[in-house]
Amino acid sequence: MEDRKYTLTFASGFVIEEARLNGNNFITRMEVSKDTFADICSPVIIDNGEVKETHPCMECVQVTKNADEYWIVLRDITDSERAAVKLRSDVEYLAMMTGVEL
Repeated sequence: MEDRKYTLTFASGFVIEEARLNGNNFITRMEVSKDTFADICSPVIIDNGEVKETHPCMECVQVTKNADEYWIVLRDITDSERAAVKLRSDVEYLAMMTGVEL
């Protein structure tokens, strides 16, 4: 596990400081749940003090409590996933407007 500390800044302004990274898990002592991250993961800025990365669209996959720490798994949502969601939404809207059952 890295000793480097990370700061995660979410779209709402919510910030997690002093997080550690283990694989794809950010580890923090701040109490959080999966609901904490609902609708605030676009964008997410991850800063390790040397490199600041902006992730335009992420989702929280999982939050696990382990003793007094919370392990957070975030993932990037791909352009193709976003396009598929938009297409599905467009089809559902057209079906609703024309009275077609899907």
